[in-house]
Amino acid sequence: MKKSNKGFTLVELIVVIAIIGILAAILVPAMIGYITDSKLSSANSSAKQVYTAINNYCEKVVSNMAPIDAGDTNEVTIPTKSSLTKMGTDVETSTLPTTAPTSLAEWEPWLADAVALSMGDEAAGSVFVCRIKSGFPTALIWKKTDGDPYIGGYPKQATKKDWSLADAAGSSAAPTT
Repeated sequence: MKKSNKGFTLVELIVVIAIIGILAAILVPAMIGYITDSKLSSANSSAKQVYTAINNYCEKVVSNMAPIDAGDTNEVTIPTKSSLTKMGTDVETSTLPTTAPTSLAEWEPWLADAVALSMGDEAAGSVFVCRIKSGFPTALIWKKTDGDPYIGGYPKQATKKDWSLADAAGSSAAPTT
């Protein structure tokens, strides 16, 4: 009687596993790079939305009272739309301060509320730092949460994780963020 051997030999299986291991070693770092690029792109898109919301609010302020004082904000956390403290709960009926705050730090809650009203609850808990000159934003960095390593920038978009306000403004000065 003739015996028929079906299946793969041990050597063939080891060769196939080695080829799969080599391909995985090449592809995994590339996939991690794509994920990082995707998260930076998302952060940059959100930074642009926040910048636009602040710019629109600054236009309202400038047309109704003195421009916001120039300088860099501290880290500002955006509240949920339901917990707004300054402007009310609706973009259309939002209010301005009765008298212009004298420092940028006093404007921060107003700016946070403006962003929350413009973007809704999707922005809640996110953090931004903004530079304002002559009443309007000139640079902004944004992150989804306080501990998020992916920081978006606008008008200059972030290209790396450790982005700063100076990078977003395109200057060499390095303010604390």
